[in-house]
Amino acid sequence: MFEKLNKAILASWENSVLKDPAEAVSTIQAALIGQTFGLLSGEPKHLVIVEAFHGTVIACARRCNMFTRTSNCPDLSGLSTIELNTVWKSWARSEEITRTVLGLYIHDAELASMLHHETLLRHDPIALPVAADDVVFNAPTAAAWKERMLLRQDTRLTIRNYLHVNMELHHYSQPLPAELVCMPSSFTAYVVLHGISASVCEQQQSGRLDPGAPSFSKHYDTLMCWYFTFRAGKFSVSKDVIIPCDQFCLMIFWHTVFMHLLVDFNILERAIGRDGSMAGSAERDHYYTI
Repeated sequence: MFEKLNKAILASWENSVLKDPAEAVSTIQAALIGQTFGLLSGEPKHLVIVEAFHGTVIACARRCNMFTRTSNCPDLSGLSTIELNTVWKSWARSEEITRTVLGLYIHDAELASMLHHETLLRHDPIALPVAADDVVFNAPTAAAWKERMLLRQDTRLTIRNYLHVNMELHHYSQPLPAELVCMPSSFTAYVVLHGISASVCEQQQSGRLDPGAPSFSKHYDTLMCWYFTFRAGKFSVSKDVIIPCDQFCLMIFWHTVFMHLLVDFNILERAIGRDGSMAGSAERDHYYTI
């Protein structure tokens, strides 16, 4: 099914991307779902297809101007029920497109981490709006959406304006107000953490992640600031039992990024035989020498 989906999408690129922007967005969303399946399937041949197809999806999204979208808070005053439903659906469509492009950033970071190579996208200067707060995005009706929209903070700035690495120098345990604006959005937390992972991979590839290097300290502080921004003290109460809110398995991923910061997984995988016993023996000898 995954392979057939890719073939069908490739066959429709020319017509959808060049002739019908609305259909093009739907095609890119379908491709993103297919790519996600390929990443999670565990099949080596699927991973090869995902890596090869990744650049194509990015190119088509750029062609449709999906990377240059802006987010505007609609005026909700004085709307009738019908008008409110129309505005809600329009906002939801815009949010879907924003999250689709953010999904491409997630895939980009996943592939770089998994396959130990550079990213295709630049993650620190990401110029997309932050994803909507969880309660706003999950609103079941137009009326509930309006109520939650009126209570939300204005987050029309792009993600790069909220990233720790782009902020003035401050201690990681005291996130700045601009960073805390993103706290109610679990999806934004997920995207930001993938951005940190992508940056770690880039530095790892260039050999600039020694524990004493400035880049190591920068990424350590960034990961710690992410924790104090998105996770510290974030709990929900269910039937008088306090349970962590972690629908994206964020803390597991946070620890994984820390592991990549401390260990070159490319060398580790070669040492345990990924590229054959001879290559593995050479890497093990290297570790023993150290």
